[in-house]
Amino acid sequence: MPCDDAHPFWVAVDELGDAIVKTLKAAGIDPNELLKTWSTENGSHLTVSSDTPANATYFWVYLPKEPTAQAAMLNTILFHLAHARRALPTAEWNVALGGNPILWADDKFHLSI
Repeated sequence: MPCDDAHPFWVAVDELGDAIVKTLKAAGIDPNELLKTWSTENGSHLTVSSDTPANATYFWVYLPKEPTAQAAMLNTILFHLAHARRALPTAEWNVALGGNPILWADDKFHLSI
């Protein structure tokens, strides 16, 4: 994994966090109120694990319960994950929504349901 915070992968991950907040606000959901219902260590909708090996990273996004907000967030998440994926094209990616894998094809992520 790149060690430089300015690497396009990390920039895409940071932009994902910002985009999640904007998407929630656009869906009429107060991101700060939503966080009160979740138990997150760093108070973020996007959580990046700090205890991974140097050659890996794990991160996850907490989705709201509202289906409309989930749908809007999913588009945002997949868009920004594609940017991150393009920044590390030879890396092995395992992306899932719940137990359903999200596949990489045609230069973007697709649900496999």
